[in-house]
Amino acid sequence: MSFQPYPSSGDQAATAQLAGEPAPPSITNAVKLMYAGAVLSAISIIAAAVTANTIRPYIVKHIRTVGGKPITAAQVTSLVHFEVGLSIAGGVVGLFLWLWMARKNGQGRSWARVLSSVLFVLCTLDLVNIFRGGASGFSTAAAALTWLAGLGTIIMLWLPASSLYFTSQRR
Repeated sequence: MSFQPYPSSGDQAATAQLAGEPAPPSITNAVKLMYAGAVLSAISIIAAAVTANTIRPYIVKHIRTVGGKPITAAQVTSLVHFEVGLSIAGGVVGLFLWLWMARKNGQGRSWARVLSSVLFVLCTLDLVNIFRGGASGFSTAAAALTWLAGLGTIIMLWLPASSLYFTSQRR
């Protein structure tokens, strides 16, 4: 005879999941959205490399002096290289974070759900900064699509069925 645990309240009885059961659709959809976010990050990395030539005119137009002296061609080149490197590095970090969060949320790690929420807040702040700055249309569109993937992910991760899944995985 096998032992069946008796839940403490009636509302959990109908939807409780035991550890080891498959994730609910809300979690699998969140993981799919995280993979979509990873793809968008990869596209952003490629776009940063391909559109590097658009950074120079922006710098020349908006940065006239450095330390009170007129900016030199060498300084412009250094700033362009720094901006491209920073964009690519940020994209790589974003790509790995999307993949890591997809894996850990899919495994039911509740800390990953919280960290995903914090990362979404940072993504939101980045999107606000992009809208304020002079980013290219492609960069703005990619950032907006990435943000939408994050929004969908966060909604899915905090649905009641997801919360029950995360709770069951702690046991």
